[in-house]
Amino acid sequence: MQLLTYNFLPDLFRDPRTHKLGTIYRPYVLIKLGNKMNWSANFIKALVDSGADNNVFPASFATEIGIDYKKGDYIKLNVKRRIIELKY
Repeated sequence: MQLLTYNFLPDLFRDPRTHKLGTIYRPYVLIKLGNKMNWSANFIKALVDSGADNNVFPASFATEIGIDYKKGDYIKLNVKRRIIELKY
């Protein structure tokens, strides 16, 4: 198995106890999204989460590479006790 290495990059976060902004280092990689012959023009900074069941990207990314996101399923995600409605 090939070993992949990448840097943890700084990201802002709000401390839930103090409500102050701080820095946390997270594992980001640069990716390009693609659909057959269409690929995103720019790299996208994506968070590596090996336990994630879903990936969420803005609808504009799908449009850029020729995916009609409106043909997808409508779902709702429950994130930290908040419901996030995704149109497609």
